[in-house]
Amino acid sequence: MPNIHLDIHPNFNTAQADWERVQAAGAGAPYQSYKWVRTWFEANGPAGAQPVIAIGKNGGTPAFVLPFQFEGVGPVKRLTFLGALNSNQNTGLWNWSACDGIDSAVMTVLLREICRRTNADILHLSNVPATIQSRTAPLLTGKEPPSPSPLFQGPVNLHYPEFLKHTRSRSTVAKLRKKHRRLTEAGPFRIIRAKGGTDFDRVLEAFFAQRTARAVDAGVPNAFGEPDIQNFIRNLADHRSVWPGGPSLCLWGLEVGGIIRATFICLEQDTTWAAYANSFANDELAVHSPAIILLMAILEAACDDPAIEVFDFGLGDEPYKHGWTAPVQLYDRLLPVSAKGRALAGLLSAKQTLKSRIRGSARAWAAVRAIRRFAARWTALH
Repeated sequence: MPNIHLDIHPNFNTAQADWERVQAAGAGAPYQSYKWVRTWFEANGPAGAQPVIAIGKNGGTPAFVLPFQFEGVGPVKRLTFLGALNSNQNTGLWNWSACDGIDSAVMTVLLREICRRTNADILHLSNVPATIQSRTAPLLTGKEPPSPSPLFQGPVNLHYPEFLKHTRSRSTVAKLRKKHRRLTEAGPFRIIRAKGGTDFDRVLEAFFAQRTARAVDAGVPNAFGEPDIQNFIRNLADHRSVWPGGPSLCLWGLEVGGIIRATFICLEQDTTWAAYANSFANDELAVHSPAIILLMAILEAACDDPAIEVFDFGLGDEPYKHGWTAPVQLYDRLLPVSAKGRALAGLLSAKQTLKSRIRGSARAWAAVRAIRRFAARWTALH
């Protein structure tokens, strides 16, 4: 077993230097970058949540960063990834050159040690991919159950015409081009790509407004409805963030007739673009699929950028993602270390099984969405 020294930091400042050294090695999702996690915690951290930043060093060299939060679930003390509810996948950050000998067995020992030193009853890791940059994820043992929803991502290393040929049929492309033409005929047409300035603010406010309206129409919870999460997204912007490195926030919008009809929030990091969230206006032009037309413009830009290799559509099995990229299964790991932790693990496992069965049944999922839609409209009326 390699001689790994664990540093456990109760705050961000003391962890920052080593965190950024590992981050510079470039292995891991943007959702565990220092910029993302600290911005999330300062804007959106739940009351009572306590950072637990675990940094493993191999021979004095920082090898990995696991940004956790310590929280109570009734009498049970649980460790989870910081900001897990607002991320699409959770990988931790890894400096592979310093990770020789760190496999799942070694990591299990280290994870138990983290729990012991923080008096946690259980470690709950959600939405963890089986591989990170083609290497086996040390956080998983291979025995974990699948997460309820997959991630969609795939290569964009072809020129756009070839990419389109490989991902869409001729008839579909013809229909999409017709929709594009209808949108351009409806008024002045513009694709917006912004990292700051007036366009950035306009697209972001349009996104929030569209999400609020869609939450009522579709009967789904509005993950971006609260001021805290909205401020988190605003503060991630390059021109507002006070923290170095991490993903660059890029907003895309499709504008027709002076109105933004569709929006995408994207993250740009290293060789990957990630579509973090999107929305569209349910207006007279919605029939022409402005969100799909905007997505095509984003994919074309990704294909044309020689530095970009992967496009990540994010978490959730939605019809519009199919064909462009392939589903990637994620996994949830529960590591109880006490009797109370084992009791909670049983409840969480049962909950996950139920969620997976509902999402796997078209009839059950349709019923859930109908109930949500009714509840959302009832709330809006009262």
